[in-house]
Amino acid sequence: LTSSAAMDTIVVTVEDYGSDFKYLKQKFYDQLMARMLKRLIKEYVAAIVHKRIVFKQYEERKKGAEKIEKEATDIERLFMKSLSDPKDFHWKVLHSLADVIKLKDTTMLCLEIKGLVMSFPDIRTEHIQALLSLRGDLKNNDIRQIMQDSDLDSRGSGNAGETGIFKDIVVPSLSLFGK
Repeated sequence: LTSSAAMDTIVVTVEDYGSDFKYLKQKFYDQLMARMLKRLIKEYVAAIVHKRIVFKQYEERKKGAEKIEKEATDIERLFMKSLSDPKDFHWKVLHSLADVIKLKDTTMLCLEIKGLVMSFPDIRTEHIQALLSLRGDLKNNDIRQIMQDSDLDSRGSGNAGETGIFKDIVVPSLSLFGK
């Protein structure tokens, strides 16, 4: 939880390869860096929703969320200087997931989930269930209730298009939810 060795390695590697590819035409370099960034974000999100850790207490959850936010900022800083046109390249998703993880008042989770769904229309119910389960402070019934209160079924299909972060992330079976 406290080690940033993996992220440090990723940053150094991207900087190294980024400088190697700097000789490409700008258009191709930008496409390469954008794909690299999208893949990095997808893998990071997949690690979060694959529930490799379950937080036991709020302080632990808060530290985990702060680490996610710090690393999201590191990723943003790295790619902002690499891309010629650094528009939104999905790093906001990490900040949004961290917000859900660190939220102390569980009564506000419905609003956070609705905001997450509005910002990332390709997010599926199983992603949200996995994220809420990761928090460690909610029982299965609480998660089901939050999902119902968030009214995710009425959101429509959304327009995630080709740029969606969640569309290719498979969540391990959550048999606890019985859907």
